[in-house]
Amino acid sequence: MAMSIRVERSLVSHDEGQILGQTHYPALYDVSSDELVQTRVRLRDLRSKERTLSRDLRRGISGKGEPRGSSYPGNLDKPTKRKQVFASALKRVNGELTRRRVIAARESMQASAERALGLKGSKKKHHPLAGRRSRFGMNSIENDRRRASVPPSKVGSVTKSNQVAQAAKDSRV
Repeated sequence: MAMSIRVERSLVSHDEGQILGQTHYPALYDVSSDELVQTRVRLRDLRSKERTLSRDLRRGISGKGEPRGSSYPGNLDKPTKRKQVFASALKRVNGELTRRRVIAARESMQASAERALGLKGSKKKHHPLAGRRSRFGMNSIENDRRRASVPPSKVGSVTKSNQVAQAAKDSRV
């Protein structure tokens, strides 16, 4: 569940609240990309620290590891919520960086397409000759080879004459 800005600020210190203030959307658009990358590094470090603390507290409570951070209260609720605050801020920063990267790629592709269109338009037009029948459009060219056609009456007679010849030859033997 999303936390309000008031709840986030109650969980973090003043310095961490300044970092988180840059990650909410009205202010997120005004931050440069380089500052966002640095903010992402800081948020990752803070989230990692809270994750380690909550993991160590969980191990200490369950009895698997020695309890660390004796000055810290024994409940696990606050470090887990702080980790969630930093994780959601990190998610917002990553989304904004991705959005900016997509916009930059789109603008780059658009500039490349415009440049290619300009190069295509400035190129000298070359129209090749249409060929030997340029005036009459596409007409079929007849094949010069003569087509061999056998009349249908001749087809069976050839076979029959072969049979007669073979029978005469067989009867002589």
